Amino acid sequence: MEAENQPDETVLESTRRLGHLLTLAAVALALLITAARAPSTNDLSIYIAMGRWMLENGALYEVDTFTYTLEGTRFVNGTWGFSLLMGVLHTAVGYEGIRLLNGLWVAGLCWLVSHVCSRAGADPRAGAFAALYTFVMLLQNVSPRGQTLVFGAFIGLVWLLAKPRSARDAFLGALALSIPWGWIHGSFAAGGVYAALVGAGRLLDTRDWRAVIVPVCVGLGIVVGASLGPYGPEIWGYVFANSSLPVERHLSEWAPPQWGTAKGTRFFLASALWIVLLARGRKRLTWEGWLPVLAFAYLASTGTRFIAWWGLASVVPLARWLSVGMKAPKPLPARVERAMLPVAAVFFTALCLKGIPSHEGLEPSTPVALTDTLRDTKTPGRVFAPMAFGGYLAEQLGSEWRTHLDMRVWIFPDPEWEEFLSIAQAEAGWQAKLDAHETTHLLLTPEHVGHALLDAARTDSGWSLLAEDETGALFERAPVEPQRVPAEPEISE
Repeated sequence: MEAENQPDETVLESTRRLGHLLTLAAVALALLITAARAPSTNDLSIYIAMGRWMLENGALYEVDTFTYTLEGTRFVNGTWGFSLLMGVLHTAVGYEGIRLLNGLWVAGLCWLVSHVCSRAGADPRAGAFAALYTFVMLLQNVSPRGQTLVFGAFIGLVWLLAKPRSARDAFLGALALSIPWGWIHGSFAAGGVYAALVGAGRLLDTRDWRAVIVPVCVGLGIVVGASLGPYGPEIWGYVFANSSLPVERHLSEWAPPQWGTAKGTRFFLASALWIVLLARGRKRLTWEGWLPVLAFAYLASTGTRFIAWWGLASVVPLARWLSVGMKAPKPLPARVERAMLPVAAVFFTALCLKGIPSHEGLEPSTPVALTDTLRDTKTPGRVFAPMAFGGYLAEQLGSEWRTHLDMRVWIFPDPEWEEFLSIAQAEAGWQAKLDAHETTHLLLTPEHVGHALLDAARTDSGWSLLAEDETGALFERAPVEPQRVPAEPEISE
């Protein structure tokens, strides 16, 4: 019997080694692409600024001090944990260190996906394909952000539900994942949706209510864990109250996928893949697999930010589906197979070290030189700038300066938002609106606010050009010349 079983063990070992090799290639690709990207200040900088404030003051940052439109206003800082972490990392390693750490994190997520798929019973080669699929689906969402960080928590949730386990372990596991998740990013609600879909799928598959006990315990763990923060259950109200705000304000990340865009291409290619898989054999997957795939596909069709979550929710069903039709590989000589993994590891390590350049700057559109000019200004003032760089100005200029708006969309009420758009479009009365806020400087980048305000500022006598480069232009309020009062005529007696 041993002789008969030996070939099976050899084939299994060959399959594992090949799966590890393919996973290593996917991980190296993820590291090479992600860590080679210049850091984006769009979202990151405002979190660094808030985190640095918390480190300096030893308190939770929940009263605005960075803008002149909402200065002194209290808000729910639902991402305080991410802000604190970014403040620590930026102080320790700077933007470039954060870039490299983020690349390692995304690469680790790809490895974790492969591992979770294998633990769920999928062929290791299918797990490697799922890791590559995950990276492609995350590709537009892998900059250093709170969302990128909590992708790991979602994968952990997938692992909790992929294997049989006790209700107690499911609850404690979900609790451990959702506590930091609730501090870092408001997407923990997506974890609850995933658990509910898995539970509903198991009920449809088994017709047995006992099958939903573990998903219910996972959902309870998420509800309790996300509430164990400084805001308690209020954090759930914060998430649901702000879930529609970015849609109403037409932010691109919340818009449906469009043909011809990078995000739209990912969505439509993934849709085509799943349509083919569905056509070739729906019964290869149970309802437990199909419900998360279909539901998160619908979410992805409503907003591009959900494409990444669709990718994560569908990795285990994808790996299981692919495993059904995979044939066993022909084993190579043992000594060759044993050498393949370390040799490939050395090769990919060398490739990453050579291919990850050392950036000496941020994204090319970042107004670095214009911001430096502002910093050199003797008297701090108030700056109107694109909201994409409001956080960068706050992080670079410090607490003495104030900006009009930044990327914390959820804290700015409609009047302030509409006023910002009106000024940015140079609508009638834009000068009076800036005067009302005693704005001292305009930092305008055509890529983000267009040319209307830039052209208006050039021709307005109230503003003088201070500096200009390829990113945009910096204006300061022109000094007001004192009017001469005519001397009173002398009255002769």
